Amino acid sequence: MRRRFLPLLAASVAAATLAAPVSALETAAPIAPAAVTCIVIVERTETLHRSLANAVAAAEDGDVLAVAGTCPGRTIIGIDVTIVGAPLSYMPGRPVLTGSSGTQVLFVRPDTSVTVRNLTISHGRSGSRGGAIYVDDRASLHLRDVFVQDNLADRGGAIYLDTDSSLRLSGNTIIRRNYAYEEGAGAIYMWDATLRMFGDSRITRNIAEEGDGGAIQACEGGLIEMHDNARIDRNQALDEDGGGIGAQCEGFTIVMNDRSRIDRNTATDEAGGGLNLDNASLTMNDFASIDRNASDVGGGLELCNVDLEMNGSSRIFRNQAAIGGGIKGGCEDGAYTLNDSSHISGNTSRMSGGGLSLDGSMTVTLSDAARISGNVAEESGGGIVTDSDVTLILQGTARVSGNEAAYYGGGLRLSSSTSLTIADSAHVSGNRHLGDQNGAGISHCSASFTGVDATVNVRDNVAPNGPIGAPAADIQVWDYCL
Repeated sequence: MRRRFLPLLAASVAAATLAAPVSALETAAPIAPAAVTCIVIVERTETLHRSLANAVAAAEDGDVLAVAGTCPGRTIIGIDVTIVGAPLSYMPGRPVLTGSSGTQVLFVRPDTSVTVRNLTISHGRSGSRGGAIYVDDRASLHLRDVFVQDNLADRGGAIYLDTDSSLRLSGNTIIRRNYAYEEGAGAIYMWDATLRMFGDSRITRNIAEEGDGGAIQACEGGLIEMHDNARIDRNQALDEDGGGIGAQCEGFTIVMNDRSRIDRNTATDEAGGGLNLDNASLTMNDFASIDRNASDVGGGLELCNVDLEMNGSSRIFRNQAAIGGGIKGGCEDGAYTLNDSSHISGNTSRMSGGGLSLDGSMTVTLSDAARISGNVAEESGGGIVTDSDVTLILQGTARVSGNEAAYYGGGLRLSSSTSLTIADSAHVSGNRHLGDQNGAGISHCSASFTGVDATVNVRDNVAPNGPIGAPAADIQVWDYCL
């Protein structure tokens, strides 16, 4: 009897999409098709089971389990296995692993490696952590072409990653429409864990009702890497920070590569529409982008003691906030470095700091052809506004250009404790402010300047409603600082 299942396994497991019906199982299965809801076959032994939990109990390390139909219930996995969706003609839909009676779907035990391919994991429920999946200490999970959707938990609506665990998303994996109702992480909660995203994988349309991280909340170190066209988009933090990612624990690292995107996320009432990071590092390479996110503070990013490095043609653009349209940066430390042709552009602030609002001890360096351009503040500091000990360096052919403010500092509005250095062919030019004062390029309160020259590198800025004439249109000291 068991040998008759072999054609199913050879055809289904080896197929790239695992979507073709397999008649061998249909003729061999001793169960009437009308009565079948779930079939799982262990490839090595060619045995059929009517639940995933039973199949896992019969499996050994390295086994492949082929799944058809809708398989309900919670499965605890303590061995290294691959779980593959394999539809049949009388079970033609995409195979589904689903929670039943309010249960979590998968629990991956410590030091275990599990791969899941070509199926859907849905309607899991947990009163604590990981609505669909819990990945325990040092375990690894690879999801390829998997949909994880419509799950619910207190923390980590879809997935909880515990200490030193790892999650890899590849192919067309989508984590969507999951919900965390109390402690954040609408999709994934990470505790000193690693997440790597490849291919067209997406984390989208997840919600954290309370707590940080509409999509992801991370704590106690860890790593997120995004590659290829991976996206974190359209997630919401309804009551706290980080519409896309909230990481407020020391030592966390995010690396965005290869046109990956964090976009259209919202922190409805708080900070960091795209990301809210504390004591972390963020590196953006190769056209990576953070765009069209929104919040009250830091439309793209809200950063505290963060090192930000932008390379290639990476960009932070078209984000919106009341303060810091692109970035709100603060706290006691941090360094923001823009290299190559990276840019912070097209961001909007309803108050100050269209591109960046900086309040803390930090160094901001623009090198090569990096730029801060086309940002708008409805009050002051179209490009950058500072209110603390900021060191700002422009070098190479970097520029602050084409920004606009309604009042002071179309390009830069700088506090007295800010130092500005302009070197090489860098410049502040083509900025505008619409108030009745000058300083369309730089408006400052006795800031410290090195290499700043209104006839050379701060030029062609426009204050159409202010007193006529350069260099005052380019550089002006605030009235109350005189």
